[in-house]
Amino acid sequence: MRPYRSKQMRGSFKRAFRESPSQKEFIMIHKTKITQNFTIVPNDVIKDSSLSIGARMLYTLILSFPKEWNLNIAHLAKLLNISENTARKYRNELVNANIITFKQELDSQGKFTHNFSYSCQNLEIENIQEIQEHSQSYPFNKKPVCGKNEDIINNNIINNKDYSKRLLFVVMESFRQFSDTKKPKSQKLTQDEMLSHLNTQEKQAYYDFISYRKEKGFVAKSTMISITKDFLSLKNVGADLRECVDLCINRGWSGIMCAHKSLTRKLHYPTYAKPKQNDALANLEL
Repeated sequence: MRPYRSKQMRGSFKRAFRESPSQKEFIMIHKTKITQNFTIVPNDVIKDSSLSIGARMLYTLILSFPKEWNLNIAHLAKLLNISENTARKYRNELVNANIITFKQELDSQGKFTHNFSYSCQNLEIENIQEIQEHSQSYPFNKKPVCGKNEDIINNNIINNKDYSKRLLFVVMESFRQFSDTKKPKSQKLTQDEMLSHLNTQEKQAYYDFISYRKEKGFVAKSTMISITKDFLSLKNVGADLRECVDLCINRGWSGIMCAHKSLTRKLHYPTYAKPKQNDALANLEL
């Protein structure tokens, strides 16, 4: 039978067996000397707490390739088991930290291409051995090459500012697989620019309709833009904005287009007044 122990006794046992600072274990690191198939990464980058672990891993992965290697965001994201957007986020994090830079290349005619050159600012090269002639791993034009690359001994990278040669990585052109170029933003008209197409009476009708909508409830920014576009569309077709606004307010409608459809329907299908009952009886007597 388990002996009974009070809370005070149990606490004393825990304090007795608690590990004292002198009894803590220290971790001993044994490093094996590697002569090939390794990469040197600066400790300043590895121990930089301002960088995320993903950005440090992407930086290490980029350094593991030789400078002749063709890289693209899709291939780096696949190796890191992350999405392309996440890979670009880590890339931008390294760029903001001034660890790497990249620029878009120009062709012979001075036009921008889909190729980008990456430069690692903190690393400079003394003598990198070229790929041996009997190596079976060659960079392709369309897809990146995978492999351990055991024929290259990447042990000549040093952190010395006396050397001016930098490590460049050329990103290949991969059409849809690599869409790193930013598309120019479409020029969108502001609210004031759109209202400039309305005259004074139409603007007053617009402001009256906005006040009416705000009395009914909250009007979001996207709703304001949608209402402005509806007013411009009605103006282009020659509609009477003042009449449409008055009809919306009288009937409690929220959309200006509903009023325009109702007015258009009346024009195409006019209503006729029914004859009075006395007139109908008079016609029968005759």
